Amino acid sequence: MKLLIIKPNDEIAITSIQNATSPIVSPIINTANVTWIGGPDGGLPASASITILPTATISITKTASPSVVISGIRSQVIFTIIVNNTSTTTPANNVVIADTLPNGFTVTGVTSTSGVVAWTSPNSNLTVTNATLAANSVVTVTVTTTFIG
Repeated sequence: MKLLIIKPNDEIAITSIQNATSPIVSPIINTANVTWIGGPDGGLPASASITILPTATISITKTASPSVVISGIRSQVIFTIIVNNTSTTTPANNVVIADTLPNGFTVTGVTSTSGVVAWTSPNSNLTVTNATLAANSVVTVTVTTTFIG
């Protein structure tokens, strides 16, 4: 242990970096004590409380129907994108879903169960912004396209 000499009216800051392990119990309270020669036993305590918020757990799947098209024949293909929040306690807010379709597909319509939909054509870039997923819920994006390949 190293002895630190502090003059009257001096201040010191001590930084401690701790790694949290799972599962995290919140809040975490970290208490520090100071003692000095000639001072009372036990010193003066100071504490900091840290609240750790759980995070949402997001997954995404994408399917196509039909999953096979014939080159040279105009076909309607519907893509379904499902974003799932599997957290049982934490919502996911301001989620952005982005998709760029391959060449040959032109978006003719997009719907989403949450958020604001936008797409550009003919390159078929689409986004859904400001989507909200409550805990243990899904957002479904349905993209209707025409394939001309």
